[in-house]
Amino acid sequence: MFFYKKIDSIKCKKFNLRGTKFNDKRLSFGLYGLKSLETGRLSENNIDTCVAAMRRKLKPLGGQLWVRLNPSISVTKKASSVRMGKGKGPIDRHIAFVRKGQILFEITVLNTATAVGILELGASKIPMRTRFISY
Repeated sequence: MFFYKKIDSIKCKKFNLRGTKFNDKRLSFGLYGLKSLETGRLSENNIDTCVAAMRRKLKPLGGQLWVRLNPSISVTKKASSVRMGKGKGPIDRHIAFVRKGQILFEITVLNTATAVGILELGASKIPMRTRFISY
């Protein structure tokens, strides 16, 4: 499992995320990146499978991967057979909110064609539309 910066154990309120991410549209670390084209939520499992698949392809090439997501928002869930009331329920999973235009992953590889292939593999593991960008 991939370890993230900080995951809070507090229970968050439910809210809707709208708008475009303006300050996160440029590549900071790598030469190629994966940019989201829609707003949504990514679970910790989605991010982990995407990172594992891309690292598997990058390791023999000597490339580097940067993850620009941090699933720090906790989601609670109560069992289906529980009656109304009695509180909010325990924390079930952690998610990361993704805005339109946000950079999700960055990689550095020697060849552009291999970078496109690796990032397309990562995009196939994510349930939202993305676009390949380069420096």
